[in-house]
Amino acid sequence: EAFAMKTFINVHGRGFCRRKVLDEYFDNPKGTAFLPDEPMKWAKRKVKIPNYSMGEPERTLRNWLEEWRELQMVEEDLKGDNFFGLQIIMSNGVLNCIIDLAHGQKISDVTSLLAQTDWVYSELYGPKILDIIQATIPTPSLAQPP
Repeated sequence: EAFAMKTFINVHGRGFCRRKVLDEYFDNPKGTAFLPDEPMKWAKRKVKIPNYSMGEPERTLRNWLEEWRELQMVEEDLKGDNFFGLQIIMSNGVLNCIIDLAHGQKISDVTSLLAQTDWVYSELYGPKILDIIQATIPTPSLAQPP
């Protein structure tokens, strides 16, 4: 034990970590179980919409999405939820993100809606949201060649 204590005290002078001495003395396995198996992967990049002034189409989209949230609360029988309120269906952050992405014409399908907003109900309500977006901010069609 005296040797172990001496080694523990003087370990920094030898270029080792004190934890290694303790692991040897107490016969602890290496802490590899707590390390990740593979390096972390980067998340997909989100589209960055530059600042803009909200026009009439974006205001209309906001109003329609807010009306849709209220109707969903009634349909899902969540109208009495005073704690979460409308946020339980779609948070204001997701609503603002959808408006920004619609302004930049960056939502083409349910997959892109999920990828850009991380909204948990994208697959369930996505088609209806896309219909609302198309009704208020239609996607410009490509000009047909002559």
